Amino acid sequence: MGQPLQTYRKNNDVDRPASIVLFAATLLNTALAFSNSLLFPVNSTIASVAQLAITAAAIAVAVLRRPQLPLSFWIACACLGVFALLASIWNELNSKHYYDLMVIPIFIIFGSVIRQFPFKAFKLIIAAVGVICFLDAFLVGLYTTLFNPLSFFRNTRVWVSDQLASGSDEMGLYLGANRGGGSFFGFLTDHRIGGPFLEPLSLGYFAVVACMFFAVWFRHYPWQRAGAFAACLVLALLADSRVPSAMIILFFGLSCLQSHIRMAWSAWGPAIVLIAAFFFYMMSDGRLAESETPRRIAITFDVVTSTNIFELFSGALNVSRFGDSGILYLVYAATLPGMLLCLYLFSGVLSSTRLTPPILPLMASIYITTTALFGGAFLSIKTSALLGIMLGAASVGAVRSKLKARSMRKQPAPFSQPGYKPDLGAVGQQATN
Repeated sequence: MGQPLQTYRKNNDVDRPASIVLFAATLLNTALAFSNSLLFPVNSTIASVAQLAITAAAIAVAVLRRPQLPLSFWIACACLGVFALLASIWNELNSKHYYDLMVIPIFIIFGSVIRQFPFKAFKLIIAAVGVICFLDAFLVGLYTTLFNPLSFFRNTRVWVSDQLASGSDEMGLYLGANRGGGSFFGFLTDHRIGGPFLEPLSLGYFAVVACMFFAVWFRHYPWQRAGAFAACLVLALLADSRVPSAMIILFFGLSCLQSHIRMAWSAWGPAIVLIAAFFFYMMSDGRLAESETPRRIAITFDVVTSTNIFELFSGALNVSRFGDSGILYLVYAATLPGMLLCLYLFSGVLSSTRLTPPILPLMASIYITTTALFGGAFLSIKTSALLGIMLGAASVGAVRSKLKARSMRKQPAPFSQPGYKPDLGAVGQQATN
């Protein structure tokens, strides 16, 4: 047994760049919406510059600290770049396509160089989410005064402004806050909660990513883990997010069995989800279904089943055909092989080491593949930063269970020793031990 690569210490040795980047990325839209509502108008240019600044800061820190991830990760990144270049031959890709392909890998790299996972920043984020969700649920007037999500999205999203007449943002809530057919969990509130993320879907996705962390951090504390998962489920229910709610329940079941989970299982995650979704599509009424879920899944498989092999492999798809499908968006930006590579790269399967808790890439692969069937929202920096940092930190052992962390508090941090070089192949160092 070698010494662990990264340790948790309850002293003042806080990795400030990691804390700042995580906090800023997760609550970026919250800050921009507050500014737009009470300080100065925010447009799409300001929002894009702020997002790029946070991403650039993560890149700068990663470069200075010399990331050491498995060779498979770097090969996958290079291959993804080649696939994107091939896709650009047939498709008119823009900077957003390239950014979306890079954002999660960038934060995985950043997470791999942090000295310790920013627990304090994560706790502050959880507190902010709870408080602002409370305002959204029970003090709607105050919430819309402080943030006015509809005004913010009108100023920063062209498709929102195209749907709204002048002055129609006075109601304040996001367009999707009131579902056309009524909320599935409408007994909780009279509208879908977006909280600090301003729109419900991102709140649901954040709840799923947060529960992945709790599955590892509270591994040896079943009651605390159950409480944390329950809190995440409440957030997903408040957002009226059905798929995230189902994933949280599934991940809780997996967390109870994580001592039996093997790393190789994560390789099957995307395949199982896609096959299950295809069978669901075949058994449902597709776009004609009354429920929203089969209609959304049908967007992907209607195109796949009616497109020739060349168009799929080259990504030469008509943009107007695939609508809101993250799977088809990735095919368009990186070809079919590139899309499949993205599912494994974004979920940390290719950045995992012996230190990575096997349950983490398994949950991430299910999350990435499932959410990609319902659009590209999983690529938003609001949730992708937390996911990427968590996966990157896990690759070098900086994400550990609470019990393991407590047992290591008095051990010297190896990264603080002169000449320290991480040995990613350390034998026997399983973070799930």
